Amino acid sequence: MLLLSMVKRDSFGVSAESSAGVAYAFFDCDAPIDVLNQDMPRIREAARTPNGLQLKLCEGVEGLVLDDELRGCLAEPANYRVMSSERIKQGYEAEARPLGSMRYAIAAEMKGVDNKRVASELGDILNVTRKYNTDQGLFRGAIAYRENGEYSLLE
Repeated sequence: MLLLSMVKRDSFGVSAESSAGVAYAFFDCDAPIDVLNQDMPRIREAARTPNGLQLKLCEGVEGLVLDDELRGCLAEPANYRVMSSERIKQGYEAEARPLGSMRYAIAAEMKGVDNKRVASELGDILNVTRKYNTDQGLFRGAIAYRENGEYSLLE
């Protein structure tokens, strides 16, 4: 578990004391950002995300306002691959990359729900975006959200 530092403002400028849930997705995708932005309404429709979910898609993490604790966590290497059983049978080499090195990041916010619910909605979006990858049996990414004063990764 990663410890949470107090954050006065998140990527949307919402105070940490607000009633909005916030989560962040970090992932690799073969599609260019302009394609993802253009297709985002269809991606959201396929993922069945609520209208109140606000999204900010960025290349890398530089476009997001993140607290120092989360930025530190993004620098820690780990294996963030999700593979289909068919892909696992093909064999693979060990991999450890910092989460912050992923090609894209999405900050998400939704009023009136908790952070875990927002993380779940981001999970649905990432499940749709993996279809933009050449190798759909392999996905790299993770979703971070605050729960009980610590950052957690959505499982």
